[in-house]
Amino acid sequence: MEALLTLGNAQTAIENVWDDLAADDHRGLKTLLRLADLRYVTNTVADPFTLAPVVALTYCTDRDLGQNDLYSRGMGESIRHLVLAWLRGMARDTQGPDPLRQQVRDRVLAAHPERYDDFAVEALATLGPDTDEASEQWLRNTAAKAPSHLAGAVESLGAVFMARTHPRLLLDLTEAYYIYQPKRSRWGGGGLHDEGIRSHRHTGFGPPFAAWHFGPFYWLLHSLPGDALDMINRMLDHAAACRVRTLHQLSSNLDELDAPLEGISLDIPGIGPRHFVGDSHVWGWYRGSTVGPYPCMSALMAVEQLADSLIAAGIPYERVVRLLLRGCNNLAMAGLVVGLLVRRLEDAGDLLDVWLTSPAVWGLETSRTTTEGHFHVRGPALDDVAGADRRTTPPREVAADLTQRAMVAGDQARLDALAEVAERLVATARAEADDNSDGQLTRVLGWASLLRSENHPAYRTNDMDVLQYTPPAEVAEQFAPLAAQVAAGSEALRLQHTYGDYDNRPERWQADALLADLALARKLASDPPLFGTLHPQDAPTAVAAAAVISHARGLAVVPDDDLRWAADRLLTTPTTAPPGSRDDDSWVYPMAASGSAARALPSLLLAQFDHLGIPQDRIEQNTIALAALPDGIRTLFAAGCAPVWESPCKADEDTDTPCRRHHPLWAAVQAGLGGCRLGPWRSGNRQPEFLPPPYPDTLPTVPATDLLVNRLAMPIACTAAARTTTCLAEQATLLLPILMDAHRNGADHWMTEGYAGYDSPERELVVRALITLAAAGSTEPLTTHLRTFADNANALQQLLHDAATLFTYDARLRALLPAVWPLILTTTLDALDAGATLRADNSRWAEYATAALLPTPQPRTSDLNPDDTLNRANRDWLAPSAISDATERWLDRARGQAKAADTLARFARTTPSTWQHATGLPWLEHVIDGRYDAFANHCWNVTRWLTELRETGLPGAAALSRWRRVVDGLAAAGDREAVALQRIDE
Repeated sequence: MEALLTLGNAQTAIENVWDDLAADDHRGLKTLLRLADLRYVTNTVADPFTLAPVVALTYCTDRDLGQNDLYSRGMGESIRHLVLAWLRGMARDTQGPDPLRQQVRDRVLAAHPERYDDFAVEALATLGPDTDEASEQWLRNTAAKAPSHLAGAVESLGAVFMARTHPRLLLDLTEAYYIYQPKRSRWGGGGLHDEGIRSHRHTGFGPPFAAWHFGPFYWLLHSLPGDALDMINRMLDHAAACRVRTLHQLSSNLDELDAPLEGISLDIPGIGPRHFVGDSHVWGWYRGSTVGPYPCMSALMAVEQLADSLIAAGIPYERVVRLLLRGCNNLAMAGLVVGLLVRRLEDAGDLLDVWLTSPAVWGLETSRTTTEGHFHVRGPALDDVAGADRRTTPPREVAADLTQRAMVAGDQARLDALAEVAERLVATARAEADDNSDGQLTRVLGWASLLRSENHPAYRTNDMDVLQYTPPAEVAEQFAPLAAQVAAGSEALRLQHTYGDYDNRPERWQADALLADLALARKLASDPPLFGTLHPQDAPTAVAAAAVISHARGLAVVPDDDLRWAADRLLTTPTTAPPGSRDDDSWVYPMAASGSAARALPSLLLAQFDHLGIPQDRIEQNTIALAALPDGIRTLFAAGCAPVWESPCKADEDTDTPCRRHHPLWAAVQAGLGGCRLGPWRSGNRQPEFLPPPYPDTLPTVPATDLLVNRLAMPIACTAAARTTTCLAEQATLLLPILMDAHRNGADHWMTEGYAGYDSPERELVVRALITLAAAGSTEPLTTHLRTFADNANALQQLLHDAATLFTYDARLRALLPAVWPLILTTTLDALDAGATLRADNSRWAEYATAALLPTPQPRTSDLNPDDTLNRANRDWLAPSAISDATERWLDRARGQAKAADTLARFARTTPSTWQHATGLPWLEHVIDGRYDAFANHCWNVTRWLTELRETGLPGAAALSRWRRVVDGLAAAGDREAVALQRIDE
């Protein structure tokens, strides 16, 4: 079949066998189309010579093959896909007119396509020199009537071609597509995310979200530089105004909506007065490091490329700057210009001076350079422009550099000009600021002093003269209090990030550093800085928590005076929800003071703190208050309680007095259960309704529809641990099965409704308890959950995924895999064999659940080093022999399921290569079961594993034959990765 495509007279050969190709519902033709796609289309671009006969006979024909049916998802869709790939190949490889392309054009127009026909839009936009008056008019009509459907024209390879042959048309289509008017409410405002710019047609996962080669901007700038720059500035003007107007509407009264748009006003030499609209985010768009429309960022990156190329071609800097700013009324292009001049500071002359007269520019550029490198929507792309090392140079260093260069050159005229810049900068600041309450005028005086040569005295060192900036006495005196506040805020941030991180590891804290930081934290607590952390109490409380935890674990010996301060700090921390959170919210600020208190406050009940004489009722009141906070804090609280549950009881001589060690925590567990019930519907929502104790009696009466399963997580974790204490064993043993039954019923209900009801940290508390209980011999809670969820695929796959995640990250828990997972697998399979069905509700989660029965390492999406995590987990993952008794049963259930095959491939990568060759490949072939159509292009891990097997070598003819059989089957079914693997042996 493939030989038909490679013959010199391929079109004639295909016509001669057309009847055979058309037989059996065009089975042969479909195979030919699939082979053409797999073999001769690379990254959506086809070999134009090879595919020309296919295009001629399947699209440019009177035969009805579905090629003109917009809604055809079979052969017609394949034909249209190949036509576009062929057109892209033609755009890349040919320059002149082409008769077949003209036939395609005429066929598209003859079908009278709708404006929303993406195929027609891209096809007509990729004609190059074969664009005629009719096709151009169709595109212009679409721009006028349905501009949102022009992505296929401006976001495709065709735009590159059109920029060479019909740049004016592309310019008009580009402006029509990207710029739109946001929807307006009756008060005139648009939505928060309504940016006024249509987005890129980005189909990948993760960055880059913007780049110089995204969209048509780069190509237009090289075809029509002036007109393209004007169009880009209109885009930026519109986007900046939309952003500023939206933010203004959100923060202002209706009476203030007609106020001038935020921005800066400057009189640019050679250009005149301009008001540049925008904020700090708009200023940083050209770097892709702030929030804004990605097409604007891509356009600015393309403009920066153009500016550098113009300068490299010898165009004077002044002309380049005027060209960039001639139609500019936005801060985005202004930020790019300032960045360009800073990068090329040696050659920029005095072009930067006017910008340095604006305090706003100093603030904007200081903010941008401070965050430079933290995040870029362009991803890891190499920044190889001239002067890239100055991307992070703040205005202070730029001003000092300009002044010292003029001093070294002996250029008095330049020094006088810089001094004039300093005078204008201070004058502007005085005019804008009524007072110096926020220290702005002090900062500006410091900035201005950098532009005066008298503040750069020469010093003799190592036989050479060195110029060094020294602030004048009046500036240093005024700046001292502000500098002290900034320094204190910086220290507060350091303390918070060192000790308040949710994933902190106390063993990494250095004892000497901790003791020094305690003294600093006490100072910050008594005199909070004006800058730094989100809330002043967060940093001192984080250090207090670290002191208590380190002392409790024996990692540091903290003096009693510091311990008392730390304990008092934890006990006086506001036990209210973080600002902006609600009880049912997912809490995402674990560095808050309440989070630090939740981690450390339970440790005050340990013996190491008995001598401090902290009243028990005070600790109990605070633990009860913490138990009422959002789930994120309750999860931290459960972890903080762990060392206390493991410690021996402590009771007074009066045997009727509750255990001083554990009773306060048990009181918090009981209090935490009071909010696990939903009340009735009121005003369109349901609020928690207090559930009174005793919970062994009241909790079973709550129907699953009224259970807040997220509020059960902390009590379950704590109650499971409390079973090991002497004082609470009886109560905890009584309550735990009731809690587990409530959780099982509630999760079963809410998962059937389609959502988990709570987030992964809370779910993992429950799953950890199920695992540790089962490993200790109490298997009923786990097996009961599994039997119930065997009829609820969503619930089952979520439980199994959470368990695999815990095993991935916790090495001590991972040691329990051989004891726990065989129980999970056999219990679930037994339930399914007994009549349970994962498809009871026709759930789409059935395949996920079946696949999840075979455990594989699961990295969290927040993991910054997932490869390291997977490598660690792979080294001591579950051995296949541990589940050998149940694998045949799982394989039978997994047969024909693509997700199971992908999971099998991931599991195989945790095993020795001998197992992969001898057992893994036969398992894979068993799961595929000859149904390659169901697996092709649906199994990324399978083809990745097959690639690794081939690269490392397959021992013996049998293994190689099996490998080839699987690869050939996937390739024949249209799997692109498998086709690439086939070529290894060609």
